[in-house]
Amino acid sequence: MIELLLSSLRTPERALNRFLERNDDPLRGLALLVVEQIPDRQDAPLSEEGSSSAPQTGRLRVLSYRERGLSLSRNRALDNASGDICLLSDDDVRYRPDLADILSRAFEENPEADIITFQATDPDGRPLKNYPRRATRLNILSASRVSSIEIAFRHSSVLKSDLRFDTLFGLGAKYPIGEEYVFVTDALKRGLTVIHLPIPILTHPLESSGRKHDAKTTFARGAMLARVFGWAALPLDLVFALKKLPLYRKDRPFMSYLSSLWSGSWDYLKKRTSF
Repeated sequence: MIELLLSSLRTPERALNRFLERNDDPLRGLALLVVEQIPDRQDAPLSEEGSSSAPQTGRLRVLSYRERGLSLSRNRALDNASGDICLLSDDDVRYRPDLADILSRAFEENPEADIITFQATDPDGRPLKNYPRRATRLNILSASRVSSIEIAFRHSSVLKSDLRFDTLFGLGAKYPIGEEYVFVTDALKRGLTVIHLPIPILTHPLESSGRKHDAKTTFARGAMLARVFGWAALPLDLVFALKKLPLYRKDRPFMSYLSSLWSGSWDYLKKRTSF
């Protein structure tokens, strides 16, 4: 069975309903697990207990929690998933009608793969990024361009390797980006096989934290590099700042950008090192 794992924030407009209407055809034949986080006053305690906010019938399950954090939500989905093949989802995507066939065929034809990443397009049908043009086995460097909504995996592989999302990263966390990169590189470090297939499966609005270069995002990016590379992140920050210079030079000076990277890397490393 193929199951979509959707992390959603409950809103008055109920983005979930719009997601279901938008993807009526692609969802036929698939199971859908929705982990819904309910906003609350910031000074109010959040309960860790989950409850059903919709009838647990058919192929749709909805679990609601009074808590915050995308990675926390993703981990709830991993804990409660029942599909053999799972695809991470978001409530603003539109899937291809033949999504189920694409996923089934991909894992059948690549039995060695524990995780397969796919491609996304913008509303005009253009690729969201420069993807590999052929099937590629990803490594710790090439995995850096993967977005969460492109990730599908064998649930059994994730369970056996005790793979989780790091709750320090992602929206709602201390470091609000990078949770998918940490997840995939943790998979690689555990010996899982991750491949990319040049097959588009969804449309997504053209927006990305990877295009943000403000101090807060750059700080988080430095922490992400430290999480993946350890102390090697400090010289890698310099390489990264030089490589990305054409993208941020109109917004920030080089040394300001590099300083934010180093600050983020050091912030992560100093709390996890005994001197």
